[in-house]
Order: sequence, then structure tokens, then C-alpha cells
Amino acid sequence: MAKIFSTEQLSLNGDSIRIKSSAAGAFEITDANSNVLMSRDGIETNFSSLHSSSSLEAGAVDGEISSLQAKGVSDLSGAVGTKDTEISSLQAKEVSDLSDAVETKDTEISSLQAKEVSDVATLTSASSLEAGVVDGEISSLQAKEVSDISSLSELIGDNDVVAVSADLTANDTSKTVSFGRTFSASPKVVATMVGGANDPIIGVQLSAVSTSEATFQFSDDIPNGNYKLEVLASL
Repeated sequence: MAKIFSTEQLSLNGDSIRIKSSAAGAFEITDANSNVLMSRDGIETNFSSLHSSSSLEAGAVDGEISSLQAKGVSDLSGAVGTKDTEISSLQAKEVSDLSDAVETKDTEISSLQAKEVSDVATLTSASSLEAGVVDGEISSLQAKEVSDISSLSELIGDNDVVAVSADLTANDTSKTVSFGRTFSASPKVVATMVGGANDPIIGVQLSAVSTSEATFQFSDDIPNGNYKLEVLASL
């Protein structure tokens, strides 16, 4: 059996990076001045913040669509109200003209009917244009929402960090750990071995990595079931 040694933290690359277990089931990667570069708590917080931001953006888009729909209904209702007022005015004028001059009845009625037809045609044209604008704006917002969500999904799929904890058993000399997903390329991998407070420190080395898993070799046989590997993988 190799010589057993223990330490509170592991220094790498001329003390430019230190790795230690900050609490049970957690880890920290710091620089030489103990500034935290990466930790399991930090990774979980970033995921929660990203999920919250995605929910807020979807809510804002829904609010804009509802506002545009309400504006379209209001504009169309106002246009119909104007048409009704114009028809009532024309009907009153028709009665007055008939009372004042019976001989001009047919001519005035024809004129009023022609004006009514023109007003209705104008109102129909305006309503069609307003409906087209509203539909176009809603379609544009919906397309933008789908594009934003697709872009966000692609970004998360390509750039997030995977944190995996793998239990070890006595007499293990190596361990293959699955990332639980497939990266678009082989990721960068960091592993920390965590044991009990009085257990000896055993070295761990990355021996193989693919887009979905990594294999690690140990400097000595695992003496008991207290050990586990904390693995980080990211592009």
C-alpha cells in the first residue's frame, strides 16, 4: 500500500489553485488568496437565477400581447360607435328634409343612401387595417418569444456546468462517472475526492473523458465506503 498522508486542502500548479471540502457534500475551488473561484453553492445559485430570468421574460411577453389585444378590441369598438352616430344623424336629417320639401324626397334619400354606403365602406376598410396591424404585432411578438426561448435553451445546453457526486466502495481502484447528459464536445473536468475526517487522503487522476462520462484512477485502493467523488464538467 502507498504511503498515506492527510491535509485540509489540496494545492495545485504552484499554489495557483486550491481545492477543499467546505462542508459535507460540498466543495470550493479557490485561488492562492482564498478567493472562491467555484463552488457547488455558487453553481446552484446561478441555475436558480437563470430559471427566474427566463420566467420573468416570458411573463413580460404575455403582458405585451394582452395589452395589444385589448387595444385592438377598444379601437374596433370605438369605430363601430362612430358609425352608429353617423347613421342616426343621417336618419334625423332625412326626416327633416321630408317635412320641409316633399318634392325633393327621392333625391335626398338617394344621396343619403349613397353617403351611408360610403361611410360603411370606409369603416370596413379602417377596421380591416386595424385588425391587420394588431395581428401582425401579435405574430411578431410570438415569433420573438419563440426565438428568445430557443436561443436560451441552446445556450443552457451548450454552456452549463454539470456537478456530479459519485459514491465509492472499498477496494475501488478506478471509477467511471456519467455526466447525466451529452455535451457537444468533450468538456473540461475537475474532480475532488472526499472522505471521512480521519480517513487518509488518496490521489485521483483523470484518465479518460468523452462527451457523456469521465474515468478516474486512484493512487491507492479505497479502504472503506466513506469516500465519494465530486466531479465538475463544463465546456
